Amino acid sequence: GPRQERAGRRPPPRASREEEPTRRQWDPEGVGRNLFDSFGVLGLGLDATEMDVKTAYRMLALQYHPDKNDPERTGMTRDQATAHFQLLNTANSYLRSVL
Repeated sequence: GPRQERAGRRPPPRASREEEPTRRQWDPEGVGRNLFDSFGVLGLGLDATEMDVKTAYRMLALQYHPDKNDPERTGMTRDQATAHFQLLNTANSYLRSVL
């Protein structure tokens, strides 16, 4: 059946939803170099915990993995999804090392 939410669990803090979906506020050049851009690519706010990073990374990695990319869902070609997946990996590695 559907997974039940564990008591006391909260969703990871999200970056601001005010931006247009096509415009991102994080810079791909900064991913893996600073917290703001690394959290941004994962869709997290600066107050995210190590567990938030792990959860967001796993969810996004499944979505953008080149072998599992669904262009209708992600709006990306295989090459674009591959590049985004690499950014997710870079952000995850960086954040796991500094948190």
